[in-house]
Amino acid sequence: MFHACIDEHINLRLRIKECAELDEATQYFTTLLQAAAWHSTPPPRARSKPADNTAFHIRELIAEKRRSRGRWQRSRNQGDQLIYNCIKKQLQTALRNANNGTFEHYLTSLSPSDNTLWKAAKRLKRPQISIPPIRKADASWAKSDDEKAVAFADHLKQVFTPNHSPNLTDAEISAFPDVPCQMFLSINPYSPKDIVRALARTNVRKAPGYDLVSGKVLKELPKKL
Repeated sequence: MFHACIDEHINLRLRIKECAELDEATQYFTTLLQAAAWHSTPPPRARSKPADNTAFHIRELIAEKRRSRGRWQRSRNQGDQLIYNCIKKQLQTALRNANNGTFEHYLTSLSPSDNTLWKAAKRLKRPQISIPPIRKADASWAKSDDEKAVAFADHLKQVFTPNHSPNLTDAEISAFPDVPCQMFLSINPYSPKDIVRALARTNVRKAPGYDLVSGKVLKELPKKL
């Protein structure tokens, strides 16, 4: 499908004599490759929602807790508050028992024969990486995200400062970018075999650039190009 889309829409009779025409041809070819790749790529499969494994009595307690909380927030009655607190404690107890039962089942299922016991011990022995606190310039601790961002910004501003230059204005340096054909190297002639050899050396695992054209797309180009 990718080859057919390019063969159908490609125009090989473009005039390339000036720099503007070369830029337009490059933009046209890049856009064509992107459109052909998107057209030939199948749509992603719809992900199914994970199954809810919560016990039925816990889901009933959650629904009852939400109803009682809404009833108490509307009425502000002390009796409704007592009912809400009672149901909340029942839900907390049910969740605690469910978590304990799940953990107990996990412990009883560990066995040294299938390496599950070794994996659990390795997970417990893994060192915990703690994030060190951040101290601001006034020797106080940065607690919120905004304070941490400001502290990092001030630190980077102090570290990445430009080097002091005694000659801020140099006539020779200022005039150098305006010189035509600076370090101009002529383009060596190439043949279709050179292009095929270059495409064969392309690594398909590298990420695409700004034009979104990956090495896999270049290797799938029709031979007439």
